[in-house]
Amino acid sequence: KSQDTMMQTVMKELPTVTIISVAHRAELEAFHTRKITLERREGGARLVSDVDLVSRKKKRGLIRRALWGSGANGGEG
Repeated sequence: KSQDTMMQTVMKELPTVTIISVAHRAELEAFHTRKITLERREGGARLVSDVDLVSRKKKRGLIRRALWGSGANGGEG
């Protein structure tokens, strides 16, 4: 799918950038680490939920790769 190609390209070309995307397709969750749900209310939006989509261990690996690159030893050493 073109959306998969686009998301993979963004992640490859901008590995250290935090991106906020507005997605309406559940299959795009695979490309995200966090899901925030807002509800429209009179006077403004209300936070309904804030969910981590990856485990803490995997998140540490993502952060390590973002900071140090994806070398043979995971950026360590």
